[in-house]
Amino acid sequence: MRKRVEDLASNVRRIAVTGIAATGLLLGGLVVAGPAHAGELGGLDLMRVCKAQNGNDAWWVPELVPPRGPYNWRCYNDRIHQARGIDMNGGCRILYGNGAYARLHDSRNPYAWRCWR
Repeated sequence: MRKRVEDLASNVRRIAVTGIAATGLLLGGLVVAGPAHAGELGGLDLMRVCKAQNGNDAWWVPELVPPRGPYNWRCYNDRIHQARGIDMNGGCRILYGNGAYARLHDSRNPYAWRCWR
């Protein structure tokens, strides 16, 4: 009888150790692996970016000027009649945090800016 109890205790310990090891490997893999895929984060809210890049002044709005290409965006303030360039990379960081950057998907489409990490 005593031998059976010792064998049972040994089996329980083995199962517990195996379970703990498997759990550690699983959780460790999740921590090390990070996101399944890094990539596209989303679009650029240029209204929000213009305000953020210009002191959160509500008068700053995005404006697409001729020849209306992807590199012809600017922030414009109608109250003081002043225009400033938009930092698309900076806009991605404002919207999505450090490490985000802007990428253009179609060089003929001014609305094709997307943020990536």
